[in-house]
Amino acid sequence: MHTFIYSVAYCYRFFSSFLKHTIIHTFITFLLADVLLLLYFLHVQSIHKWGVDVWARVCTFVWDSVVIGAITGGMAAYISCPMEVAVVRMSNDTSLPKEERRNYKGVVDTATRIVKEEGVATFWRGSSPFVARAMMVGVFQVATLDQFKEYFAQKLNQKKNSIPNVFFAAMTSGLIYSVATMPLEASKNRMASQRADANGKLPYKSIIQTLTKVSADEGFLALYNGFFPYYVRCGGHTVSMFIFVQLLREAYTKSLV
Repeated sequence: MHTFIYSVAYCYRFFSSFLKHTIIHTFITFLLADVLLLLYFLHVQSIHKWGVDVWARVCTFVWDSVVIGAITGGMAAYISCPMEVAVVRMSNDTSLPKEERRNYKGVVDTATRIVKEEGVATFWRGSSPFVARAMMVGVFQVATLDQFKEYFAQKLNQKKNSIPNVFFAAMTSGLIYSVATMPLEASKNRMASQRADANGKLPYKSIIQTLTKVSADEGFLALYNGFFPYYVRCGGHTVSMFIFVQLLREAYTKSLV
């Protein structure tokens, strides 16, 4: 049973990002993928008796969650990179001066022109920070949520795993991973939307080079431009996902009784 759930969850998260920025919003695809992964972990936990090797189970659960979250998040991000590049190009185009705009007409036009004018490899320009960001999101969400639930349960006298407790913990977890991943998000956007100069050279070539160049030319805080809407997006996604997961966990636990 748990092997089946794990397999389905892994495959779903692997392919779900193909739908990113299309008719179905990315929130839905990643939420469902994370829920399926949670079902696997809940089932694994249920086959143990309470109090038997608790520490080993906790360590295994956290480690598996971090590793699987990082791997599946990175793989999904790499697969969806072409759509991410297309969306970044389209969204940034209108903000450029008229003489620098590419004047894309839609997703199909954007993808077609990228292939014709710059080559297929351009779709993966900026993939390294995109993948690194996705992996860090999975790691930070998993690694900090339970700690913050414990913290707010003690400091605010909340019942652990209650909806308010999950809300506060998820918003704080979202803040942590927003701070940690914003520079990678900024790097990804710059690498995806960059133009070659008169000599055919691109200004941004790798994560480290992009981070270093932007920090040197514009200051380190330039990597955090637009942080508030980014946090609203990340925090909103984290809260919605973990509240839904908590409700699912409660329903699943009751079904075992």
